[in-house]
Amino acid sequence: MTDQERIDQLTRERDAMRQRIVELKLELDDTQIAAQQAEDESEARIAELTRERDEARSSLEMTDIDKVLGFVRELRRIAKGEDMTHTPVAGYSSQTPEALAEVNRNKALEESMLRELDKMRAQPDRYDPRWVAIAGTHLEQAFMAANRAIMRPQRLTDEQIAAMGNKQA
Repeated sequence: MTDQERIDQLTRERDAMRQRIVELKLELDDTQIAAQQAEDESEARIAELTRERDEARSSLEMTDIDKVLGFVRELRRIAKGEDMTHTPVAGYSSQTPEALAEVNRNKALEESMLRELDKMRAQPDRYDPRWVAIAGTHLEQAFMAANRAIMRPQRLTDEQIAAMGNKQA
């Protein structure tokens, strides 16, 4: 092979390599464009899911607000002495509208607090589930104690037990 033939061969190889480089650059550009499109689609989907989550939260919060408003309306009705047709539970005396309103207010507060704990319970990676459960139990006990302080139940007498048909004395 002459020097000229060798130069021609190397020139052809160089040109082929340059062509391959151009092809690889085009493939890289196509890959980068595809990656950017995928990223854009992912960001759009994330935005859509975020909107859906926020709408669901708003809806849930409005439902909670509606329930609390229902409690408030009921408390107002009870405070006015309306719908006082209840039968006292054994050991409990008839209660004033104020006492009933106070207990119902406590029940609404308790429910509000329990719902906050429900939100915490839904995030076990953020809040220790064991302590959330303990908080719920203690919260229920605290409101039960507060309501018993208002209602002041008494122990049953033998006569009350006999009247109920549960002879246990």
